[in-house]
Amino acid sequence: MARVAGIEDEHDYIYSCASKLLHATPASLTTDYKNLEPKEICQFLRYIHVKMLEIADLASSQPECRPPQSTNA
Repeated sequence: MARVAGIEDEHDYIYSCASKLLHATPASLTTDYKNLEPKEICQFLRYIHVKMLEIADLASSQPECRPPQSTNA
């Protein structure tokens, strides 16, 4: 369904994080953070990239964010 909706990257990122919380090991409970693995870093950066593009699109659709109209006749 995430693929159909066009949010497969978001789904994969959130699913991965939730899965790690659900299937925690004793070692993961003894530290307050985990260094991301290279694959996780790439996925996280893709997620941030998609969200930044969505924010830019949303902002550009707002009237107060559009450039002023020229009044030259």
